[in-house]
Amino acid sequence: MGGLSRRATLIEEGRKSHSIAVVDGGDLFGKTPTVSPALIQQSREKARLMMGAMSLVGLDAWVPGESDWALGREFVLELVQKHEIPLLAGNLKCGEEWFPGHRVVERDGRRLGFIGVVESGPDGCELGDPVKAATDAAAAIGDVDVLVGIFHGDAELDGRVLDVLPQIDFFFNGHTGRSQANPRQVKSSWFMGTGQRGKSIGRLALEWTGQEGPWVSVGEQATIEARMERYKTRVETTQASLKKAKEEKEIAKLERRILHHQAQADKLAEEIQNMQQSAESGHRFRHSLVDLSRSLDNHPATEAMVLATKTRIESMALGEQKANPVSSTLPFVGSAVCEACHPSQTVQWKTTAHAHAWETLVADKRSMDADCFSCHVTGAHHPEGPKLPTEVFGLTDVGCEACHGPGEAHIGQPVGTMTALDAVERCVDCHDGVQDEGRFDAAVYLPKVQH
Repeated sequence: MGGLSRRATLIEEGRKSHSIAVVDGGDLFGKTPTVSPALIQQSREKARLMMGAMSLVGLDAWVPGESDWALGREFVLELVQKHEIPLLAGNLKCGEEWFPGHRVVERDGRRLGFIGVVESGPDGCELGDPVKAATDAAAAIGDVDVLVGIFHGDAELDGRVLDVLPQIDFFFNGHTGRSQANPRQVKSSWFMGTGQRGKSIGRLALEWTGQEGPWVSVGEQATIEARMERYKTRVETTQASLKKAKEEKEIAKLERRILHHQAQADKLAEEIQNMQQSAESGHRFRHSLVDLSRSLDNHPATEAMVLATKTRIESMALGEQKANPVSSTLPFVGSAVCEACHPSQTVQWKTTAHAHAWETLVADKRSMDADCFSCHVTGAHHPEGPKLPTEVFGLTDVGCEACHGPGEAHIGQPVGTMTALDAVERCVDCHDGVQDEGRFDAAVYLPKVQH
Protein backbone atom coordinates (compact mmCIF):
# COMPACT_ATOMS: atom_id res chain seq x y z
CA MET A 1 0.00 0.00 0.00
CA GLY A 2 2.97 2.31 0.56
CA GLY A 3 3.71 2.14 -3.14
CA LEU A 4 0.26 3.57 -3.83
CA SER A 5 1.03 6.63 -1.75
CA ARG A 6 4.43 7.14 -3.38
CA ARG A 7 2.88 6.70 -6.82
CA ALA A 8 0.51 9.57 -6.05
CA THR A 9 3.48 11.71 -5.04
CA LEU A 10 5.20 11.09 -8.39
CA ILE A 11 2.05 11.90 -10.34
CA GLU A 12 1.42 15.16 -8.51
CA GLU A 13 5.07 16.17 -8.76
CA GLY A 14 4.97 15.44 -12.48
CA ARG A 15 1.96 17.68 -12.97
CA LYS A 16 3.85 20.65 -11.59
CA SER A 17 6.12 20.77 -14.63
CA HIS A 18 4.36 18.76 -17.35
CA SER A 19 0.95 17.94 -18.75
CA ILE A 20 0.40 14.25 -18.09
CA ALA A 21 -2.12 11.47 -18.61
CA VAL A 22 -2.39 8.50 -16.26
CA VAL A 23 -3.42 5.05 -17.49
CA ASP A 24 -3.51 1.54 -16.01
CA GLY A 25 -3.56 -1.81 -17.79
CA GLY A 26 -5.42 -3.89 -15.22
CA ASP A 27 -4.89 -6.42 -12.42
CA LEU A 28 -4.85 -3.37 -10.20
CA PHE A 29 -6.68 -5.15 -7.39
CA GLY A 30 -4.67 -8.34 -7.16
CA LYS A 31 -2.48 -11.01 -8.72
CA THR A 32 -4.82 -14.01 -9.10
CA PRO A 33 -8.00 -14.60 -11.16
CA THR A 34 -9.84 -16.01 -8.14
CA VAL A 35 -10.23 -14.85 -4.54
CA SER A 36 -11.23 -17.22 -1.75
CA PRO A 37 -14.39 -16.34 0.24
CA ALA A 38 -12.19 -15.89 3.33
CA LEU A 39 -10.29 -13.06 1.65
CA ILE A 40 -12.98 -11.36 -0.40
CA GLN A 41 -13.86 -8.63 2.11
CA GLN A 42 -10.24 -7.72 2.77
CA SER A 43 -9.51 -7.67 -0.96
CA ARG A 44 -12.48 -5.39 -1.58
CA GLU A 45 -11.27 -2.97 1.10
CA LYS A 46 -7.96 -2.71 -0.74
CA ALA A 47 -9.74 -2.26 -4.06
CA ARG A 48 -11.74 0.63 -2.63
CA LEU A 49 -8.50 2.18 -1.49
CA MET A 50 -6.76 1.74 -4.84
CA MET A 51 -9.61 3.08 -6.91
CA GLY A 52 -10.14 5.99 -4.55
CA ALA A 53 -6.44 6.85 -4.59
CA MET A 54 -6.22 6.64 -8.38
CA SER A 55 -9.30 8.80 -8.72
CA LEU A 56 -7.78 11.34 -6.34
CA VAL A 57 -4.75 11.96 -8.58
CA GLY A 58 -6.65 11.40 -11.84
CA LEU A 59 -6.97 8.28 -13.97
CA ASP A 60 -7.47 8.86 -17.70
CA ALA A 61 -7.98 5.26 -18.83
CA TRP A 62 -8.31 1.89 -17.08
CA VAL A 63 -8.45 -1.50 -18.79
CA PRO A 64 -9.48 -4.07 -16.15
CA GLY A 65 -8.06 -7.58 -15.90
CA GLU A 66 -9.30 -10.91 -14.60
CA SER A 67 -7.85 -10.24 -11.13
CA ASP A 68 -9.97 -7.10 -10.91
CA TRP A 69 -13.18 -8.87 -11.95
CA ALA A 70 -12.43 -11.59 -9.36
CA LEU A 71 -13.87 -9.26 -6.73
CA GLY A 72 -17.28 -9.36 -8.41
CA ARG A 73 -18.74 -7.61 -11.43
CA GLU A 74 -21.27 -5.52 -9.51
CA PHE A 75 -18.66 -4.47 -6.96
CA VAL A 76 -16.20 -3.35 -9.65
CA LEU A 77 -18.79 -1.47 -11.67
CA GLU A 78 -20.03 0.31 -8.55
CA LEU A 79 -16.49 1.51 -7.90
CA VAL A 80 -16.14 2.64 -11.51
CA GLN A 81 -19.37 4.60 -11.30
CA LYS A 82 -18.62 6.10 -7.89
CA HIS A 83 -15.20 7.41 -8.91
CA GLU A 84 -16.14 8.14 -12.56
CA ILE A 85 -13.33 5.92 -13.83
CA PRO A 86 -12.97 5.84 -17.65
CA LEU A 87 -13.08 2.06 -18.14
CA LEU A 88 -12.01 0.88 -21.61
CA ALA A 89 -12.79 -2.64 -22.87
CA GLY A 90 -14.23 -2.31 -26.35
CA ASN A 91 -14.95 -6.01 -26.85
CA LEU A 92 -16.65 -6.59 -23.46
CA LYS A 93 -20.41 -6.40 -22.97
CA CYS A 94 -22.03 -6.65 -19.54
CA GLY A 95 -25.77 -6.08 -19.78
CA GLU A 96 -27.21 -4.25 -22.76
CA GLU A 97 -24.22 -2.21 -23.93
CA TRP A 98 -20.61 -2.74 -24.88
CA PHE A 99 -18.02 -0.90 -22.84
CA PRO A 100 -16.22 2.00 -24.55
CA GLY A 101 -13.21 0.91 -26.57
CA HIS A 102 -11.47 4.26 -26.89
CA ARG A 103 -10.96 7.62 -25.27
CA VAL A 104 -9.31 10.87 -26.33
CA VAL A 105 -7.85 13.34 -23.85
CA GLU A 106 -6.28 16.69 -24.67
CA ARG A 107 -3.09 17.99 -23.11
CA ASP A 108 -1.46 21.25 -24.19
CA GLY A 109 -3.43 21.21 -27.43
CA ARG A 110 -2.36 17.63 -28.26
CA ARG A 111 -4.90 14.87 -28.76
CA LEU A 112 -3.91 11.65 -26.99
CA GLY A 113 -5.87 8.59 -28.09
CA PHE A 114 -6.23 5.39 -26.05
CA ILE A 115 -7.63 2.05 -27.24
CA GLY A 116 -8.49 -0.69 -24.74
CA VAL A 117 -9.36 -4.36 -25.43
CA VAL A 118 -9.29 -7.49 -23.28
CA GLU A 119 -9.25 -11.28 -23.51
CA SER A 120 -11.22 -11.96 -20.34
CA GLY A 121 -14.21 -10.60 -18.47
CA PRO A 122 -16.48 -11.43 -15.54
CA ASP A 123 -19.00 -14.26 -15.53
CA GLY A 124 -22.24 -13.41 -17.27
CA CYS A 125 -20.66 -10.98 -19.74
CA GLU A 126 -20.14 -11.33 -23.47
CA LEU A 127 -16.62 -11.22 -24.89
CA GLY A 128 -16.27 -10.13 -28.52
CA ASP A 129 -13.36 -10.15 -30.96
CA PRO A 130 -10.64 -7.86 -29.53
CA VAL A 131 -9.09 -7.21 -32.94
CA LYS A 132 -12.39 -6.06 -34.45
CA ALA A 133 -13.09 -3.94 -31.37
CA ALA A 134 -9.67 -2.31 -31.62
CA THR A 135 -10.19 -1.64 -35.33
CA ASP A 136 -13.59 -0.06 -34.68
CA ALA A 137 -12.11 2.05 -31.89
CA ALA A 138 -9.30 3.30 -34.12
CA ALA A 139 -11.82 4.30 -36.80
CA ALA A 140 -13.96 6.13 -34.26
CA ILE A 141 -11.09 7.88 -32.58
CA GLY A 142 -10.13 9.92 -35.63
CA ASP A 143 -6.94 11.92 -35.95
CA VAL A 144 -4.79 12.05 -32.83
CA ASP A 145 -1.25 13.18 -32.13
CA VAL A 146 -0.36 9.89 -30.48
CA LEU A 147 -2.22 6.57 -30.32
CA VAL A 148 -1.70 4.19 -27.39
CA GLY A 149 -2.95 0.61 -27.19
CA ILE A 150 -3.76 -0.76 -23.73
CA PHE A 151 -4.28 -4.50 -23.89
CA HIS A 152 -5.06 -7.13 -21.28
CA GLY A 153 -4.47 -10.69 -22.44
CA ASP A 154 -1.80 -13.08 -23.62
CA ALA A 155 1.19 -11.64 -25.46
CA GLU A 156 -0.22 -12.95 -28.76
CA LEU A 157 -3.01 -10.38 -28.47
CA ASP A 158 -0.46 -7.61 -28.98
CA GLY A 159 0.65 -8.96 -32.34
CA ARG A 160 -2.87 -9.64 -33.56
CA VAL A 161 -3.93 -6.05 -32.94
CA LEU A 162 -0.73 -4.51 -34.28
CA ASP A 163 -1.05 -6.52 -37.49
CA VAL A 164 -4.21 -4.60 -38.40
CA LEU A 165 -3.43 -1.31 -36.63
CA PRO A 166 0.14 -0.30 -37.50
CA GLN A 167 -0.78 3.29 -36.60
CA ILE A 168 -0.60 2.44 -32.88
CA ASP A 169 2.46 4.31 -31.64
CA PHE A 170 2.89 2.76 -28.19
CA PHE A 171 1.33 -0.18 -26.38
CA PHE A 172 1.52 -2.15 -23.18
CA ASN A 173 -0.20 -5.23 -21.81
CA GLY A 174 -1.35 -5.28 -18.19
CA HIS A 175 -1.73 -9.06 -18.12
CA THR A 176 1.73 -10.19 -19.14
CA GLY A 177 3.43 -8.29 -16.32
CA ARG A 178 6.64 -7.85 -18.30
CA SER A 179 9.06 -5.23 -17.05
CA GLN A 180 10.61 -3.22 -19.86
CA ALA A 181 12.60 -0.17 -18.83
CA ASN A 182 14.06 0.13 -22.32
CA PRO A 183 11.26 0.32 -24.91
CA ARG A 184 11.25 -2.40 -27.55
CA GLN A 185 10.05 -1.90 -31.10
CA VAL A 186 7.43 -4.42 -32.19
CA LYS A 187 6.36 -4.11 -35.80
CA SER A 188 5.87 -0.33 -36.18
CA SER A 189 4.98 0.28 -32.52
CA TRP A 190 6.89 0.54 -29.26
CA PHE A 191 6.28 -1.81 -26.35
CA MET A 192 6.67 -0.73 -22.73
CA GLY A 193 6.17 -2.71 -19.54
CA THR A 194 6.16 -1.74 -15.89
CA GLY A 195 6.18 -5.16 -14.22
CA GLN A 196 3.89 -6.38 -11.45
CA ARG A 197 2.98 -5.74 -7.82
CA GLY A 198 3.19 -1.94 -8.04
CA LYS A 199 6.95 -1.80 -7.50
CA SER A 200 7.48 0.82 -10.21
CA ILE A 201 5.63 3.24 -12.45
CA GLY A 202 6.34 3.73 -16.13
CA ARG A 203 6.99 7.24 -17.38
CA LEU A 204 6.69 7.99 -21.09
CA ALA A 205 7.85 11.48 -22.05
CA LEU A 206 6.81 12.67 -25.53
CA GLU A 207 8.35 15.51 -27.50
CA TRP A 208 7.09 17.16 -30.67
CA THR A 209 9.43 19.52 -32.54
CA GLY A 210 7.15 20.20 -35.47
CA GLN A 211 8.74 17.91 -38.05
CA GLU A 212 6.72 14.84 -39.04
CA GLY A 213 8.13 11.35 -38.78
CA PRO A 214 8.07 8.15 -36.73
CA TRP A 215 8.62 8.08 -33.00
CA VAL A 216 12.30 7.83 -32.13
CA SER A 217 13.59 6.67 -28.74
CA VAL A 218 16.11 9.19 -27.46
CA GLY A 219 19.30 7.53 -26.26
CA GLU A 220 18.03 4.06 -27.14
CA GLN A 221 20.50 3.33 -29.95
CA ALA A 222 23.44 2.81 -27.60
CA THR A 223 21.43 0.28 -25.56
CA ILE A 224 20.40 -1.63 -28.68
CA GLU A 225 23.97 -1.62 -29.99
CA ALA A 226 25.19 -3.12 -26.70
CA ARG A 227 22.55 -5.87 -26.92
CA MET A 228 23.53 -6.58 -30.51
CA GLU A 229 27.20 -6.92 -29.55
CA ARG A 230 26.28 -9.38 -26.79
CA TYR A 231 24.46 -11.58 -29.29
CA LYS A 232 27.42 -11.40 -31.68
CA THR A 233 29.70 -12.51 -28.86
CA ARG A 234 27.38 -15.43 -28.11
CA VAL A 235 27.55 -16.44 -31.76
CA GLU A 236 31.36 -16.45 -31.63
CA THR A 237 31.61 -18.42 -28.37
CA THR A 238 29.02 -20.95 -29.56
CA GLN A 239 30.90 -21.37 -32.84
CA ALA A 240 34.04 -22.11 -30.83
CA SER A 241 32.15 -24.75 -28.85
CA LEU A 242 30.79 -26.21 -32.08
CA LYS A 243 34.31 -26.84 -33.38
CA LYS A 244 35.04 -28.96 -30.32
CA ALA A 245 31.73 -30.84 -30.25
CA LYS A 246 31.81 -34.56 -31.13
CA GLU A 247 28.30 -35.91 -30.55
CA GLU A 248 25.66 -35.37 -33.20
CA LYS A 249 23.05 -34.29 -30.67
CA GLU A 250 25.36 -31.67 -29.17
CA ILE A 251 26.32 -30.40 -32.63
CA ALA A 252 22.66 -29.96 -33.61
CA LYS A 253 21.92 -28.08 -30.38
CA LEU A 254 24.83 -25.69 -30.87
CA GLU A 255 23.88 -25.06 -34.49
CA ARG A 256 20.34 -24.12 -33.43
CA ARG A 257 21.76 -21.83 -30.77
CA ILE A 258 23.96 -20.08 -33.34
CA LEU A 259 21.00 -19.53 -35.64
CA HIS A 260 18.97 -18.07 -32.77
CA HIS A 261 21.72 -15.70 -31.60
CA GLN A 262 22.47 -14.58 -35.15
CA ALA A 263 18.78 -13.93 -35.83
CA GLN A 264 18.58 -11.77 -32.71
CA ALA A 265 21.70 -9.83 -33.72
CA ASP A 266 20.30 -9.27 -37.23
CA LYS A 267 16.98 -8.08 -35.80
CA LEU A 268 18.72 -5.55 -33.58
CA ALA A 269 20.89 -4.38 -36.47
CA GLU A 270 17.70 -3.71 -38.44
CA GLU A 271 16.29 -1.71 -35.50
CA ILE A 272 19.46 0.41 -35.44
CA GLN A 273 19.24 1.03 -39.18
CA ASN A 274 15.61 2.10 -38.86
CA MET A 275 16.49 4.44 -36.01
CA GLN A 276 19.28 6.01 -38.03
CA GLN A 277 16.92 6.54 -40.97
CA SER A 278 14.43 8.18 -38.59
CA ALA A 279 17.00 10.38 -36.88
CA GLU A 280 15.55 13.54 -38.44
CA SER A 281 12.07 12.87 -37.09
CA GLY A 282 10.55 15.49 -34.84
CA HIS A 283 8.72 12.88 -32.75
CA ARG A 284 10.94 11.78 -29.89
CA PHE A 285 10.29 10.00 -26.64
CA ARG A 286 11.94 8.70 -23.51
CA HIS A 287 10.66 5.85 -21.40
CA SER A 288 11.80 4.96 -17.92
CA LEU A 289 10.73 2.91 -14.92
CA VAL A 290 10.65 4.81 -11.66
CA ASP A 291 11.01 2.64 -8.56
CA LEU A 292 8.43 3.38 -5.90
CA SER A 293 11.04 3.07 -3.18
CA ARG A 294 10.82 4.37 0.36
CA SER A 295 13.12 7.23 -0.60
CA LEU A 296 10.05 8.94 -2.08
CA ASP A 297 7.78 11.00 0.15
CA ASN A 298 4.29 9.75 0.87
CA HIS A 299 1.35 11.63 -0.58
CA PRO A 300 -0.48 13.07 2.48
CA ALA A 301 -4.06 12.61 1.29
CA THR A 302 -3.40 9.15 -0.09
CA GLU A 303 -1.45 8.13 3.01
CA ALA A 304 -4.46 9.07 5.15
CA MET A 305 -6.60 6.77 3.00
CA VAL A 306 -4.02 3.98 3.34
CA LEU A 307 -3.97 4.29 7.12
CA ALA A 308 -7.76 4.21 7.31
CA THR A 309 -7.85 1.06 5.18
CA LYS A 310 -5.21 -0.67 7.31
CA THR A 311 -7.23 0.13 10.42
CA ARG A 312 -10.44 -1.26 8.89
CA ILE A 313 -8.72 -4.46 7.74
CA GLU A 314 -7.20 -5.03 11.16
CA SER A 315 -10.52 -4.39 12.88
CA MET A 316 -12.36 -6.74 10.51
CA ALA A 317 -9.85 -9.57 11.02
CA LEU A 318 -9.70 -9.23 14.79
CA GLY A 319 -13.49 -9.07 14.97
CA GLU A 320 -13.77 -12.24 12.90
CA GLN A 321 -11.19 -13.95 15.12
CA LYS A 322 -13.10 -12.99 18.25
CA ALA A 323 -16.47 -14.02 16.84
CA ASN A 324 -15.20 -17.39 15.61
CA PRO A 325 -12.39 -18.52 17.92
CA VAL A 326 -10.50 -21.64 16.83
CA SER A 327 -7.61 -23.58 18.30
CA SER A 328 -4.52 -24.59 16.39
CA THR A 329 -4.38 -28.04 14.82
CA LEU A 330 -1.23 -27.27 12.85
CA PRO A 331 1.81 -29.59 13.06
CA PHE A 332 4.03 -26.64 14.02
CA VAL A 333 5.19 -26.16 17.63
CA GLY A 334 6.88 -22.74 17.55
CA SER A 335 10.46 -21.64 18.15
CA ALA A 336 10.03 -21.45 21.94
CA VAL A 337 9.62 -25.23 22.03
CA CYS A 338 12.68 -25.73 19.81
CA GLU A 339 14.79 -23.65 22.17
CA ALA A 340 14.61 -26.27 24.95
CA CYS A 341 16.85 -28.65 22.99
CA HIS A 342 18.62 -26.21 20.69
CA PRO A 343 19.64 -23.24 22.88
CA SER A 344 22.77 -22.18 20.97
CA GLN A 345 20.94 -22.16 17.63
CA THR A 346 18.14 -20.13 19.19
CA VAL A 347 20.61 -17.56 20.53
CA GLN A 348 22.02 -17.09 17.02
CA TRP A 349 18.53 -16.90 15.48
CA LYS A 350 17.53 -14.13 17.87
CA THR A 351 20.30 -11.93 16.41
CA THR A 352 18.74 -12.09 12.94
CA ALA A 353 15.99 -10.00 11.36
CA HIS A 354 13.92 -13.19 11.08
CA ALA A 355 13.41 -13.13 14.85
CA HIS A 356 11.79 -9.69 14.63
CA ALA A 357 9.84 -10.08 11.37
CA TRP A 358 6.44 -9.88 13.04
CA GLU A 359 7.32 -6.64 14.84
CA THR A 360 7.85 -4.85 11.53
CA LEU A 361 4.42 -5.92 10.34
CA VAL A 362 2.70 -4.84 13.54
CA ALA A 363 4.48 -1.47 13.43
CA ASP A 364 3.17 -0.95 9.88
CA LYS A 365 -0.37 -1.97 10.95
CA ARG A 366 -0.38 -4.86 8.47
CA SER A 367 -0.30 -7.89 10.78
CA MET A 368 -3.83 -8.82 9.66
CA ASP A 369 -3.07 -8.24 5.96
CA ALA A 370 -3.48 -11.54 4.12
CA ASP A 371 -1.09 -10.39 1.40
CA CYS A 372 1.72 -9.66 3.85
CA PHE A 373 1.61 -11.93 6.88
CA SER A 374 3.02 -15.08 5.23
CA CYS A 375 6.57 -13.70 5.00
CA HIS A 376 6.59 -12.58 8.63
CA VAL A 377 5.50 -15.81 10.29
CA THR A 378 6.51 -19.47 10.41
CA GLY A 379 5.04 -22.11 8.12
CA ALA A 380 2.69 -20.04 5.95
CA HIS A 381 4.28 -21.38 2.75
CA HIS A 382 3.97 -24.99 3.96
CA PRO A 383 0.91 -27.00 2.81
CA GLU A 384 -0.06 -27.57 6.46
CA GLY A 385 0.82 -24.09 7.68
CA PRO A 386 -1.43 -21.11 8.52
CA LYS A 387 -3.37 -19.75 5.57
CA LEU A 388 -4.76 -16.60 7.20
CA PRO A 389 -3.36 -14.06 9.66
CA THR A 390 -5.96 -15.21 12.20
CA GLU A 391 -4.46 -18.74 12.11
CA VAL A 392 -0.93 -17.76 13.08
CA PHE A 393 -1.31 -18.36 16.83
CA GLY A 394 2.22 -18.81 18.30
CA LEU A 395 4.01 -18.86 14.95
CA THR A 396 4.88 -15.17 14.70
CA ASP A 397 8.34 -14.32 13.30
CA VAL A 398 10.29 -16.43 10.80
CA GLY A 399 11.36 -19.17 13.18
CA CYS A 400 13.02 -22.58 13.17
CA GLU A 401 10.26 -24.44 11.37
CA ALA A 402 10.17 -21.95 8.51
CA CYS A 403 13.41 -23.55 7.29
CA HIS A 404 13.32 -27.00 8.93
CA GLY A 405 9.65 -27.87 8.54
CA PRO A 406 6.97 -28.66 11.16
CA GLY A 407 8.33 -30.04 14.42
CA GLU A 408 5.38 -31.86 16.01
CA ALA A 409 6.56 -35.32 14.95
CA HIS A 410 10.13 -34.42 15.90
CA ILE A 411 9.09 -33.68 19.49
CA GLY A 412 7.68 -37.17 19.91
CA GLN A 413 10.53 -38.94 18.11
CA PRO A 414 13.63 -36.75 17.73
CA VAL A 415 15.52 -39.19 15.48
CA GLY A 416 14.55 -39.48 11.80
CA THR A 417 11.51 -37.20 11.83
CA MET A 418 13.07 -33.84 10.99
CA THR A 419 14.24 -33.49 7.39
CA ALA A 420 16.38 -30.52 6.48
CA LEU A 421 14.84 -28.47 3.70
CA ASP A 422 16.74 -26.80 0.88
CA ALA A 423 17.68 -23.41 2.30
CA VAL A 424 17.58 -21.35 -0.88
CA GLU A 425 14.34 -22.94 -1.99
CA ARG A 426 12.75 -21.79 1.27
CA CYS A 427 14.32 -18.33 1.06
CA VAL A 428 12.90 -17.49 -2.35
CA ASP A 429 9.35 -18.05 -1.16
CA CYS A 430 9.67 -14.50 0.16
CA HIS A 431 12.99 -13.21 -1.18
CA ASP A 432 11.71 -13.63 -4.72
CA GLY A 433 13.42 -10.67 -6.36
CA VAL A 434 10.20 -8.65 -6.41
CA GLN A 435 9.03 -8.37 -2.82
CA ASP A 436 12.60 -7.79 -1.63
CA GLU A 437 13.29 -5.43 -4.57
CA GLY A 438 16.09 -7.69 -5.80
CA ARG A 439 18.28 -7.42 -2.70
CA PHE A 440 18.52 -11.16 -1.95
CA ASP A 441 21.87 -12.78 -2.65
CA ALA A 442 22.14 -16.31 -1.23
CA ALA A 443 25.92 -16.14 -0.89
CA VAL A 444 25.60 -13.03 1.27
CA TYR A 445 22.40 -13.75 3.19
CA LEU A 446 22.68 -17.44 4.11
CA PRO A 447 25.78 -17.06 6.32
CA LYS A 448 23.80 -14.57 8.42
CA VAL A 449 21.17 -17.14 9.38
CA GLN A 450 23.11 -20.41 9.41
CA HIS A 451 23.91 -22.02 12.78
